[in-house]
Amino acid sequence: MDIEKLRFELCQMIMQADDMQLKDLNALITDYFDSQKDEEWDTMPQFLKDRINESLRQADAGLGTPLNEVLERIRAKHGLY
Repeated sequence: MDIEKLRFELCQMIMQADDMQLKDLNALITDYFDSQKDEEWDTMPQFLKDRINESLRQADAGLGTPLNEVLERIRAKHGLY
């Protein structure tokens, strides 16, 4: 099946779905995309997982820098006002 035709037919089905069907579709689609994220984590190199986990620990400990401070430093450094 042509991908554009498939996209159109899926959109048509979604637009015609009743409230219950729409909620079910949302759950199915959300579960599908969430499972894709898990696969990305599973295939990620260990050193990158370690860096991400360390960053999360630092953030949880309050060691992060607020976004507005980071943006202010970047603007000052590069003369962006």
